[in-house]
Amino acid sequence: MSKGSDVVRAYGVERLAITPKAVDISRVEKGVAPVLDTHRQESILGSSIGKLAAVWFEGSSLVGRLQFHKTDAGKAAFGMVQRGEANAISIGYSVQSWEITDEDGRVIDPAKERLRVGEADYVFTATRWSLYECSIVSCPADPDAQIRQWGGNRDIADPAEYNRLAKFRMETRQRMLRRERMYRK
Repeated sequence: MSKGSDVVRAYGVERLAITPKAVDISRVEKGVAPVLDTHRQESILGSSIGKLAAVWFEGSSLVGRLQFHKTDAGKAAFGMVQRGEANAISIGYSVQSWEITDEDGRVIDPAKERLRVGEADYVFTATRWSLYECSIVSCPADPDAQIRQWGGNRDIADPAEYNRLAKFRMETRQRMLRRERMYRK
């Protein structure tokens, strides 16, 4: 979902700290973090295509599992993801605290020191932030924020059919492992 890659903004470079201490995922845990169509929030019926079912940390990445709605919009988005037509993610968040550093890596305290906007290169690192939503987009600010494919059945748009095939693959693999153990004895 997000690696916290640097994103150039008008005021400097923005970076998200990706650690359990930095990221508030309570909205996901409460089931109120939607998956949106390109950050559109104006309509729950048209803009919301799913929800973030779970998020977790893998090294320095924030990863999540999407659950698509069974609406026409949700099914269409699921199909586009399965076919590889939609593969980029962007997250919506709110920052509670920043650490600002200059081009030499020195931490700047804006309460004590004036920022020289346009004169210096600053990095604004969100050290505490809340995840609000996840959007499927065509051009993410973070180029590393992409949907990972599961399995090799990108042409299967029906979730029930995909799950049936995934279960079949898993059972087949388990049978093969049992046979291998039998022959090794």
